Amino acid sequence: MSRKKKWAIALAVIIALVGILVTLSFTVFSLKTVQINFLTSHTISLTAEEAVQKGEIGMGRSVFFHSKKGYVERLEKAYPSLEIVNIETVFPNTFVINCAQRQQVYAVESAGGYFICDEDLKVLEKVQTFSSATDNPILLQNVIVENQNAEAGDFLQVQNYIDIYSALVENNRLLFEQQSIIERVSYSTEYDQNSKRDVFVASVHMFNGQTYRILNADIILNKKMATLMQVYSQIFSLIGQPIDQSDESIGVWTEELLQNATVEINNYYLDQENCYFSVIKPQESMPNV
Repeated sequence: MSRKKKWAIALAVIIALVGILVTLSFTVFSLKTVQINFLTSHTISLTAEEAVQKGEIGMGRSVFFHSKKGYVERLEKAYPSLEIVNIETVFPNTFVINCAQRQQVYAVESAGGYFICDEDLKVLEKVQTFSSATDNPILLQNVIVENQNAEAGDFLQVQNYIDIYSALVENNRLLFEQQSIIERVSYSTEYDQNSKRDVFVASVHMFNGQTYRILNADIILNKKMATLMQVYSQIFSLIGQPIDQSDESIGVWTEELLQNATVEINNYYLDQENCYFSVIKPQESMPNV
């Protein structure tokens, strides 16, 4: 057999194999089924048929040639509370949409009402009124929202903000626990006499009347929130101790004073890896933000 004939046979085999693969791709491997799999408890009503329609999923096309990113974007826009973890291909012809329901973490105060958001500041809904409660989202005040016209499904573009929720999650404090103790969080920029510069402050106002001011909140926030929770759980152990160790004539801490105490948490000026706290003397009034 000549070399030319061998090449012709090999080429014919390759073409035949490609033809078989293409045929299989658009028959056996054509998308026939879409399934919805929620990984968390949920209240979202979403059927496979609705997912195909809203996500504009190309049924009948080869499972190898789909823009899953586009499907995710369209579905999450159509269903603001939906978070798609991934779209799994199950051979030969099925997509499984693994998803979860986003949590209502924050209520961001704005000029036109309140944006109810998850921890990524994705808008889940907009409301005109909001009242802090132990089972509601955490109220955020003084956040600068750049896209005030944001609608459900959009992400807020903000300044003067830091994510308190995620820092507490890193310290094993889940959302329900945070909601049960934090009434609101307000943000401000203040001049620090020690460092002689402006610092970013997150004031965490508790339902029990206490306020925890996190100075330099953009530095080692996780450690500062760990300190906050430690102080919060032990602050009443100060009852009976002098308010000022250097001047005992000022008096001692009482339950009433500590119930409405202000606690400042900051990092050391020359050591930004560690932090400390101080309970503010009653006569030292703090900015009411």
